[in-house]
Amino acid sequence: MKGENHCSSILRRDYFPHIDGIRALAIVPVILFHLAAFMCPGGFAGVDVFFVISGYLITGGILRDFDENRFSLRDFYVRRIRRILPAYFACLGGVYLIGFLLFYAEPLMRLSDSMVASTLFLANLYFRVQAGDYFAPALHSEPLAHLWSLSVEEQFYLIIPIFCVLLWKSCHRFVGIVLGVLALTSLILASRAVELNRSNDAFYFLHFRAWELLFGSVLACFPALSQQDTTASGRSSRTIRSILSLTGLVAVLLAYAFLSSEVPFPGIAALPSVIGASLLIRYGNSGLVGSLLCQRPCVYVGRLSYSLYLWHWPVIVYWKYATYDTLNLFDSCGIVFVTFALGYVSWRFVEVPMRVSVTWNSKRSFTFAAAGGLLFFAIGTTCVKFKAWPALLHPRANEVAYMPFPREPFAVRICTYTLRIVCEKTGISFAALDDYYMRVSEQHRIYFAGPTDAIGAFGDNSQPTVLLVGDSHAGHLVWGLDTVLRENSRAGFCVTKGAGDTSFLKNAEIDATFMSMKSLPAVTHVVISNYWSRERFEKKSRVRDDKGMLNRLERFIEELVVMGKTVLVISDVPSYQHEPPDIAARAQIIPPRTLDVLRQSKAQTEEEYDSTNGKINQQLRAVCEKAGGQFVEMHWAFKSGDEYVTTEAIDGKNVPLYRDMDHLSAQGSLRAARFLEPYLFKLD
Repeated sequence: MKGENHCSSILRRDYFPHIDGIRALAIVPVILFHLAAFMCPGGFAGVDVFFVISGYLITGGILRDFDENRFSLRDFYVRRIRRILPAYFACLGGVYLIGFLLFYAEPLMRLSDSMVASTLFLANLYFRVQAGDYFAPALHSEPLAHLWSLSVEEQFYLIIPIFCVLLWKSCHRFVGIVLGVLALTSLILASRAVELNRSNDAFYFLHFRAWELLFGSVLACFPALSQQDTTASGRSSRTIRSILSLTGLVAVLLAYAFLSSEVPFPGIAALPSVIGASLLIRYGNSGLVGSLLCQRPCVYVGRLSYSLYLWHWPVIVYWKYATYDTLNLFDSCGIVFVTFALGYVSWRFVEVPMRVSVTWNSKRSFTFAAAGGLLFFAIGTTCVKFKAWPALLHPRANEVAYMPFPREPFAVRICTYTLRIVCEKTGISFAALDDYYMRVSEQHRIYFAGPTDAIGAFGDNSQPTVLLVGDSHAGHLVWGLDTVLRENSRAGFCVTKGAGDTSFLKNAEIDATFMSMKSLPAVTHVVISNYWSRERFEKKSRVRDDKGMLNRLERFIEELVVMGKTVLVISDVPSYQHEPPDIAARAQIIPPRTLDVLRQSKAQTEEEYDSTNGKINQQLRAVCEKAGGQFVEMHWAFKSGDEYVTTEAIDGKNVPLYRDMDHLSAQGSLRAARFLEPYLFKLD
């Protein structure tokens, strides 16, 4: 046909509706998992199914072009641009516009940073650094968190055509074998990373995820599927195909049912989804499974799957933001409806027109990619540079919110991090770079009010007289203690470890503490602080060993007392169901449905505090009395009248005492340290 381009012919040639059915089988569980994990505990494995499909289609297209002697890197990237970027940029623009209207400074800065990272297809790196664990609550409010998977795919698309070109020219008969060896190597690396407790790296990074895409690539090296495969002769052949396709379907469904956020993932745990998807791609176009996958609703949802994936997570995040994380059945139905509506609009008016257009040549495609990328890069970087213009955008919300996270634009951080690695490897000293990191570290210290995982000194330059031990609930005291100790011309030393287990003072932490003690002879007071009430572990169905923890604490105190140290065991601060500064700021933009949300984030009664901390505080007091320590009820520092408060009036403004649900801000840390001051210096 005159004027028809290769891209439009691909839409009709060798089309297999069952692959769209598999896409539907992938996207629906992902949406259900993100909407309410209990509906499909392993729904996140739908991304692994998408990876296999992508590897199969991309590599298959490359190899087909090789066979027909018409492969071109330019044409390959043009097709990728037209397939991915129009809907991708539309999503970025829409999500950012909504965030611009609804977010105050701190979340808008995070959104801007993530938009820049997504524009550069480095979202997997950004979210790995930003939150680490994909299932952590820190990502639940990030509208673009789901784009990590598209970054992994795009990184794969940059590499695979060049790699296939080199293989085809040197040993094209062994392309499948080489890709298979690479897939096996990546799988081994991913499994090893999970064994070494590096699941977060294995989850986000391409070299650990490549095996899932390469499974599809290897599958593409087999003789191509044809439309006649559905009528393969021989009852035995049809039976075998039906059994294999049914096996693939069962494997994928079992992964959805039995995987969960508690299972170390990916690695071996992702094999059922990957193998199942491979079997469905190869044999799912016939038999009972084929008839199911080729049903019109499945095929239609599959065609929408890319746009559905782009829009489902932002819709969920913004809906939860507007309802203060209190979704009901009506909200869930609304989320599904809006997701499918936006998905259809994106597919019908953005995806399809761009893919079949005969006017979008390679020059126009690359210009579109460059212009769109520069636009979003500039908007995001500018927003972060100017701290999201807190005096212009929602000023009332920014007045009651905690200070914006002190960050440089993502592009600056990437460049400086890369330069720092180069300097460390080459032994070059770069004074400007060192000054930059010292400034950033100080900003972070102020924001976080202390380290999460750290062993180091604070206060003045004298010999430390105070040793601070515990988890992040000890770390958030460092800022305030640093101020108090400096005022008294004293110094301290901290040994803090962010909570990663239900126990307190594991062997490694005890060893680190006593090693510090040996090098700090001037220490007279040891302050022990911890997240004693571990509700979050109960929510994750982990068993907490209270008895073992208390026994370890008792022995630890006894050894310190024998060494002549004054031991202060500190009660935990009140914790809240919502982040107090976030709720206060959000309420200035979107009023909550009920006043309970505001009340629960503004203050806490004694009864509410005792319901979560009363029992453990009694146990801690008993341990101190037995071992010779002193129990300090530090939660009283936050009591005003009959309630525990989350803000403090300073110069006519209510300054937040918390930075999240249970960690103190710099002002809260200082308030706690003032309360502890007489306990630290009463003997001097």
